[in-house]
Amino acid sequence: MRRAALVPVLACALTLSGSEAISSPQKSPVPQSELRNISSGDVDTAFGKLQTYWRRQGVGAVSTRLAFLQGKQTVTCNLANKQVTINADQIALEYCPTSNTIIVSELGFKVLNFFAGEDIKPEPLAELVIGHEYGHGVQEAKKENLTRVKLELEADCYSGEALAGINSPAIQDAATFYGIIGRVPGTDHGTPMQRYLSFEEGALFDTCDSLPGS
Repeated sequence: MRRAALVPVLACALTLSGSEAISSPQKSPVPQSELRNISSGDVDTAFGKLQTYWRRQGVGAVSTRLAFLQGKQTVTCNLANKQVTINADQIALEYCPTSNTIIVSELGFKVLNFFAGEDIKPEPLAELVIGHEYGHGVQEAKKENLTRVKLELEADCYSGEALAGINSPAIQDAATFYGIIGRVPGTDHGTPMQRYLSFEEGALFDTCDSLPGS
């Protein structure tokens, strides 16, 4: 079902400049008084909202867990058929399918804070990141079998669906977010435009049956 109220927000957020640029709606920088690093509380709150949404949809990903690594904490995960130990000093924003856990490292969010600068507040930044990773939990519950890039784009789509479903203000920061992470090198998640279009599909149409970005 098309979410009509979101059409003006997302339509003005997406503009093409050249072949692959995303520009966000004109808005003032986040006030200095509101700037701070993302905390474990921001991550927990975002996770709780998303978990509540997917539970209401009857998706089996309700068992998805969250590990926010700080200090000397570590967690072990099987990634790409290889056992990996992740600590707080590594850049980690991962979904671990073997334990059905979203892994977030302190350094991972510090990097995001650096790229976001004054453009996105901590709360919506946490919701956009956890929204994507929780999307992988939904895929695991549904036993999705897609190529790597399509898995990532579908996770963006699920993020859009969930954040629109909880009426998150983070929707307004989506174009900025995908423009920011598009500047982070070494990713196989699709282009910034593909990712934003996939997010938009979920937010506007409440479905991820087709991925316009793929």
